[in-house]
Amino acid sequence: MVDYARYEYRSPTHGERLKSPLFDMLHRQGRDPKLLIMKYLYATPAADTEIRTSFTNILDGIATPVVIDIKSSDNTQDKASGTGALTIGILGISGSSATATDFKLQEEIITLTGTTSVTTTKFYKRVIGTRTVTAGSGKDPVGNITTHEEGGTTNTYSTQTAAYNWSINARVYAPSGYDLYLFNAIMRRIPTTNTAVASLTDGGIVTLKLDDSLLTQQVVQKFDVLPTNNENKHVDLTLTGDDDSYITFSVQAVDQDVTTAYLFIQVSYLIYATSLAARGY
Repeated sequence: MVDYARYEYRSPTHGERLKSPLFDMLHRQGRDPKLLIMKYLYATPAADTEIRTSFTNILDGIATPVVIDIKSSDNTQDKASGTGALTIGILGISGSSATATDFKLQEEIITLTGTTSVTTTKFYKRVIGTRTVTAGSGKDPVGNITTHEEGGTTNTYSTQTAAYNWSINARVYAPSGYDLYLFNAIMRRIPTTNTAVASLTDGGIVTLKLDDSLLTQQVVQKFDVLPTNNENKHVDLTLTGDDDSYITFSVQAVDQDVTTAYLFIQVSYLIYATSLAARGY
């Protein structure tokens, strides 16, 4: 279970452009570079698992973007005037219509109505995750918050577990006409208390995997996360988009005392148009 997750999606600041010739060059070429920074904190990482929470099905709306439904398993508190989750943000890759070819990250804020499904007004190609935006006095969802296909519950695109305020996917897709550049990854092992003592063998291995459109994985880089060997690596990996290709992280092995330490992961991406023509130039 990912206990903490945050993301940033924004244009590089002027200061960041001054520090990075690549950011500045892409900006001057009109390729609309965007930074995507994703952070995860694991309390109990399991071996050989992808870094995502309860994504039973992957929404594949690349060819035909769709609206989706969101609901709670609780009909008493997860709704307006309740003590649980009141509004939920859905983070995903957008399509402005059912036939759209555009791409951007978008977040739509939905007011829950308990176990009654609410349909989004925006169209989605992929679902990345959900988060609690506002809540009642309980501060957390009372039920499980799930997203599904419109009008049904056959497919579950994300599950935000009761009492957790995030559900997030490690998969970052590269759409046609864009390049996805992973340039930095940080892995840390963080003790849960000031008195936590770990042996030198406690830690874990996190792997960075690149998936192609045939979903065959190749390990791009490994990170050995130990008390004495936290890692901050420059990763030079570019993926040219074809809509189905994505980069993901997996926890390959865990050899840590999960009662005394968290596993922290931060991944930084740059998304930009492959050519000037892709942005209408």
